[in-house]
Amino acid sequence: RVYSVHLQSYKITPIITELKKGEIWKIFALFQLINAATCERQSQAEKLLKHAQQSPYPTVLAGDFNSLPQAALMDLFDDNFKNFFNIFKNGWGKTFVNGLPYFRLDYIFCNKRIQPLNYNKIEGALSDHYPILGEFLIKK
Repeated sequence: RVYSVHLQSYKITPIITELKKGEIWKIFALFQLINAATCERQSQAEKLLKHAQQSPYPTVLAGDFNSLPQAALMDLFDDNFKNFFNIFKNGWGKTFVNGLPYFRLDYIFCNKRIQPLNYNKIEGALSDHYPILGEFLIKK
């Protein structure tokens, strides 16, 4: 079973633009957006995990989780699935083009019935995220 993931984003770019213009009072709206997105993403992640953990099949979860590796939300996935990046540790793992070096928002996870073979990030201006590629073997 393959889950293609895109969890809730912050959608803060317009507010960041306004803050850069000096509209400092927009900081409250920024905090509200971050809080709302974090709560929604947590709910989405819990539903995803519940469904994926019940899968009787070899399972891969991959995509845009919109969370940094340090976020508590990512511990839920790391505790229950193998994280391709953590196995192969290719550099910082930056996947968000405009972010700092550690802005890894995209992940590939798998259950015990999948054997990760390789993990790479594809450099290129295809979107605001770098694509990631995971190779794996399905165990019998």
